[in-house]
Amino acid sequence: MNHMAEIMSGLRAKTPESFAGLKVESVEDFDCLKKTNLSDMSQEDIHLPRTNALVFNLEQGNSLIVRPSGTEPKIKAYVTAVTESEQKANELTDKILKDFKHLIGEK
Repeated sequence: MNHMAEIMSGLRAKTPESFAGLKVESVEDFDCLKKTNLSDMSQEDIHLPRTNALVFNLEQGNSLIVRPSGTEPKIKAYVTAVTESEQKANELTDKILKDFKHLIGEK
């Protein structure tokens, strides 16, 4: 198994509790096409094409999307940061990405 596959497998096996102090409320797994609500572990189907991606839906409308690159040996991460200003959104994005990098063993 390559490093990217190990990272994705690890994220699926043990869902992080939070990023930047924001609780993970649900996880959308586009490999198995299921959304899991972490408060009660209920699931619902996702009706989109299957792909190797995870969406961590955080408190207050924030999110982190993680997927392997299709052309390079690296993981891509996309953040939605909802705050009252662009500066605070940039700061929150940096904190979420820092926590994610730490989780997967990157500096």
